[in-house]
Amino acid sequence: MQLFYQLILKIINNDKYVIAEALPTSHLHIVMAQLRDKILLRKIAIVIKELRENEGLTQEAVYNDIYIHIGRIETAKTNLSISTLSTICKHFKISLSDFFKKVESL
Repeated sequence: MQLFYQLILKIINNDKYVIAEALPTSHLHIVMAQLRDKILLRKIAIVIKELRENEGLTQEAVYNDIYIHIGRIETAKTNLSISTLSTICKHFKISLSDFFKKVESL
C-alpha cells in the first residue's frame, strides 16, 4: 500500500482557507488544521503596527524586548497564536479586549 505523508487541503472561501496535514494513510487522521482569515490578520497587523509606531519603536527594538519577530505579523503573512498576541499586548500595555476593540473598529 502506498503511503501519503502529507495532505494539503485548500478550501478558498471569503479569504479563508484550511491547511490540513495527515499522517501516513494507515493512521487516517488529521494532525493539524489551521484556519486563516486574511482580512482579520490584516486588521491585527495594522493595530500592532500602530501600537509600535506610537511608542516610537522599531521592529528590532520589539524583538530585543520580547523575542517576537513582528515583521511577518505586521505584514499579515503569519497566523499568530493567542499566546503571542497576549505577549505583544502586554508589551504595549493594552488588554486583549481593548486590542480587539481596535481591530473591530477598522
